[in-house]
Formats: sequence, C-alpha cells, structure tokens
Amino acid sequence: MRNIETIGLRFLTFLSSLKPFRALCRAIVSFIYFADFIKLREIRIVRKFLKPERGERVVDIACGWGVYNIYIAKKGCQVFELDRSQRALKLANVISKGYDCSQQIGDATALPYRSNVFDKCTCICALEHFIDDQKALTEMNRVLKLGGILILTVDSFTYRGISDDIKERHARVCHVVNYYTYPLLEDKLRKAGFSVEEKMFLFNSPISSFFYSLAIKLQFGYCVKLLFPIAYGLTILDRFWKRNNEGYHLVIKARKASAVA
Repeated sequence: MRNIETIGLRFLTFLSSLKPFRALCRAIVSFIYFADFIKLREIRIVRKFLKPERGERVVDIACGWGVYNIYIAKKGCQVFELDRSQRALKLANVISKGYDCSQQIGDATALPYRSNVFDKCTCICALEHFIDDQKALTEMNRVLKLGGILILTVDSFTYRGISDDIKERHARVCHVVNYYTYPLLEDKLRKAGFSVEEKMFLFNSPISSFFYSLAIKLQFGYCVKLLFPIAYGLTILDRFWKRNNEGYHLVIKARKASAVA
C-alpha cells in the first residue's frame, strides 16, 4: 500500500508541474478525499462556520492533505498549513500550486508561528488525537489575533446507542485519545481563552449512526467510498430525524476572548 501511495504521489507531483493539468490534479485528489460521506458533511459545516474573507490569514492545524484549504485560498485568503506528516504536506503542496498556501512541519503544542498573527484557525478532526489537547488549544489562542475565530471539529461519540465496542474499535484504529462532550470541550476552550459562539452535532440520527458504525467496522476502507452516494444521500436527512445535543461529531465556532499566559 505504501508503494502505491508513493507512486501516486509522484504521478500527482509530475501532473501538477504541468500548469494545464493542475486543475485535473486537484480534481483527482478532491474526488478521492471527498468520496466519503463523513468528510463531505463535516466540511460543509466548517465552510458555513468559517466564512473566509479576502485578505485574511488562516492557519490549519493538522491539515493532512489540505484539500479544503483550496476553497479558503480561492476566497482570497493566505493559508498556512501545518502537519506532522511530511507525506501529507507533500500532497498538500502538490494540490495547492498556484494558490497562496504554504506548508510547514510542526507540532500543535508548539506552533512555529509568532503570536497574534492569524485572523482564523481551523483544526478539523484532529484535536481528539492530541495527548495534550489543552496545550494545543492554548497555542491556537496564542497565534490568533484578539477576536480571531477558531473552528474545531472533534469526535464526540455521545449519540445514544453507540456500543462500547464501536467506541473502543474506533479509538484503537484511528488513534483517538479523547472523546468530547460539549461541556468538556467548552470548559477546555474557556481555559484556553476562547468563548464559544456556535456549535453543531453531526451524525445524530438512527440512519447516520448505522452508516457511521458500518464505516468503523469496515475501517473506513474503500468499501466505505463505494457506499458514499447512498450514505451521503441518506445521512443528510438527519435534519428531520436528529437528536439534539448528541452525535458522533461536534463542530465548534469559538472566538479568542483573551490571551492566556
């Protein structure tokens, strides 16, 4: 599998070096990335909460492939992408050619940026993997300007009916350190100098719970991508059949209210 990924990365790197084929390169990566009902639903809410504006400086902590940052850059923002994976950053660099995006290896608990320089910060489905999540939130506060916006998505797994086996399997396979209730995350954000402005739970109906649990059992493999058209089409019905204040994912919009020493 690693050899296949290496060959694919080399091919995409070559493709992106040819200016007429850069759009095709981004389309290929975006299709692979977003052929996932979980990621697609999550990023739609992130865009709604973030509302990027021209001239803003946005930092993405644990950016992975950085696919959705192209959307942010297209809005006229300067995007800074940070991750611990050199392989992920190579792909982020490949697909962002022609846009104002830069990549840097770094640790979320010791961000390699000056204080008070960013207008907005995103951390998508990553905080739950950090051993010292409080330190990471404090660092996000440090690099944001006063009044800056933080968009977080985290694994919550507070939906009633989730079995302990599913939670344990997901934590083991995906290296999850923490699951978050809203009161727990709100308290951590408050200690880090943030005030929560909006929140939304995702995957909080019997239908979406069925498909999410199935994805975990299939270890989020290619079979899950084959189910994408059906799963996405049915899980958007959550709005009509959802349970409030619980779900598999929690999305937060918070504002830097004060600096933290």
